[in-house]
Amino acid sequence: MSLKAGAEVTVAAAARTQLSANLNENMPMSPTREHASSSTARRREQVATFEPGTGTARRRRLHLVHDHHPGADDPAYRARRDEIAAAALLWRPGQPAPRIEYTEAEQHVWQTVCRELAPRYERYAIAEFREGVERLGLSRDHVPNLDDVSARLSALTGFRFAPAGGRVELREFYGSLRDRVFRSTQYVRHSDAPFYTSEPDVIHEVIGHGHLLATPTFSELHRWPARRHTACATATISSSSRRSSGSRWSAVS
Repeated sequence: MSLKAGAEVTVAAAARTQLSANLNENMPMSPTREHASSSTARRREQVATFEPGTGTARRRRLHLVHDHHPGADDPAYRARRDEIAAAALLWRPGQPAPRIEYTEAEQHVWQTVCRELAPRYERYAIAEFREGVERLGLSRDHVPNLDDVSARLSALTGFRFAPAGGRVELREFYGSLRDRVFRSTQYVRHSDAPFYTSEPDVIHEVIGHGHLLATPTFSELHRWPARRHTACATATISSSSRRSSGSRWSAVS
């Protein structure tokens, strides 16, 4: 799937209906729905997600966007971000990641961040990280598509990227990490704040995590919490099963 700026994402009727509801809910709230203090008000943002194998949509809370987020009151940015997220939500394992045709403004944000980070890598980063940067060889001129990065990354450490519409549930996220798959968003942060984002974006994922995943040490560190999470979850299930059967014993992780 290739997604150009402003292109309509062709999805099932249920998905189109859900996405329309999502865009409406992401518009600024009416005064009657806002909190008493605008300085602490936050907007709940939701996107459509799809039940595997059914083609039907359900709503899942993705994250919270603070009022001071630069894209909170920018309808064009929010629509573009949701458009890219919707393509990721249609992705299934084994399929190519959606190929995004990034706009000139989005490319400029990527270029700006790369330009500022390069000298800081040389000054502050350890040797292994700098070697990972060189081996991964991300372009500083344009936002790469996930499959192109995965092709290089998998040859280095076995990791690869898979698309995500936003923040991923912990069980799914850690389960993917255990299998050397990093779930990555594909939209770009707002151009008004190129050096910070309050939500994950492709710069955070591919530049921030990608360079770490290109090193032996840091790629394994990404898997360590995933293994611990699995062990704890297994112990919890085992403990619950024993309690339900009348056993006095508890699992210790």
